[in-house]
Amino acid sequence: PAGSGNGGYTCGLIASLIGDGAEVALRQPPPLDTPLAVSVADGITLVHHGEILVAEGRVVAWDLELPTPPTMDEAAEASTRYAGFDRHEFPTCFTCGTDREDGLEIWPGRVAGSDLVASPWAAPDGVAVVDSNLAPEIVWAALDCPGAWVSARDITTDPIVLGRMAARIVSPLPAEGSFLSYAWNLGEEGRKSHSGTAIADEAGRVLAYARQTWIAIR
Repeated sequence: PAGSGNGGYTCGLIASLIGDGAEVALRQPPPLDTPLAVSVADGITLVHHGEILVAEGRVVAWDLELPTPPTMDEAAEASTRYAGFDRHEFPTCFTCGTDREDGLEIWPGRVAGSDLVASPWAAPDGVAVVDSNLAPEIVWAALDCPGAWVSARDITTDPIVLGRMAARIVSPLPAEGSFLSYAWNLGEEGRKSHSGTAIADEAGRVLAYARQTWIAIR
């Protein structure tokens, strides 16, 4: 949403303070350009804006069964069916927004003959890089939004925001590389929906993956 930090990016920054196996839950929209206080209590990393709890994270035991990724050509063809071109609640989103030139431009559409959504992408100039690889928070951002577009999104569907995310980076993502992000449904319960997401390179090798919980906000 406008005026708040990208969910995946924020979770990735917090996860970098926690270490391998981190899962982060967002409790409030992360404010922009604002120092946040970090503390640890009973093994839980807490992130506050004043008295407001913005996020909390911890190490959890988890893994995910990954579908075979589509090809780059299949992902490119799928992205032409991106529902966000017709309706987007958050068009300035860093990951999947259609109204910004400095974002990742990940526009996931339905892969033909599949339950997956997918989109090719490459990182724009100016994103954070560590030793010629994309910084972890950029990878978390690239894993973020595809999970929101797994279900059909139309005018009758409530907007959803990221509530919880855990991710693993299997191999570093070269800053100059070309990738595809893809996602699949892991079930729904009430206002919550669950997704799996992954990033693959041009050879079809999975470089990172995540599990997520999304929450309808109306």
